[in-house]
Amino acid sequence: MQLMICCGMSLAYVLGTFITWHTLAIIGVAPCLLQLVGLVMIPESPRWLARIGHPGEFEAALQKLRGKGTDISQEAAEIKV
Repeated sequence: MQLMICCGMSLAYVLGTFITWHTLAIIGVAPCLLQLVGLVMIPESPRWLARIGHPGEFEAALQKLRGKGTDISQEAAEIKV
């Protein structure tokens, strides 16, 4: 993690010598927006849904995470316990 932080700061420093801070700020916002859009597509946690009492939604979220052709019955039983 520390390596990535240092690489990002070094990249921002180098890019800052060639472009204005306005453009650099816009470039920095792009990954945040991409992550925000991706966040909408993430299903709720199956364990959390099971804990709050939504069995239908819990199995649908588990099936979505594991894939359509996957048998989730054993894992669903373990989560219910």
